Amino acid sequence: MHPTRRATPSGHGTPLAGEHLNLPGVRVTDRWFVVGQRRFDVTELHNLRTVRGPHHPMALRAGACAAGGIALTGLFARELQPGGVLGAIVAVVILAGVAVGFFLRRPRAYELWADYRGLTIQLYYCDDERRYGAVSRAIIRARESAWRVDSDVAFPSAASSMQAWYTQAA
Repeated sequence: MHPTRRATPSGHGTPLAGEHLNLPGVRVTDRWFVVGQRRFDVTELHNLRTVRGPHHPMALRAGACAAGGIALTGLFARELQPGGVLGAIVAVVILAGVAVGFFLRRPRAYELWADYRGLTIQLYYCDDERRYGAVSRAIIRARESAWRVDSDVAFPSAASSMQAWYTQAA
């Protein structure tokens, strides 16, 4: 069973209540996930998943060049003079340093993907792991809240009996 859309008091699709997250450019409420100018109904988000973005292209190129330099230095070390071998080693170390620097300073982005209205789309991406975690947790809380409200509306007697059971158990 999927949650149904909830009616809003104003009828304009404004959130009822319960803001889960409000950051610059990102807002998550009980009803909506808003990123920039895009707005998604949280009850229609299915199959949420995290994907890591690609490495920075310069890091990949510098790493490939360093690996190629190591292979060529090892292959032609006997034919090169000592100064040439030293120069090749210095070049390989510099390229490896550039690759490591890009890997550390430009981490792979975190991407949030979901199925929304029959399409698989990227909802959000961020380089900062903490901010990404806050946004993804807020969306999960919003979805759970939407399911809880919709199940209370769809099955009011079951919701009241469950509430009575929890009160007795406590």
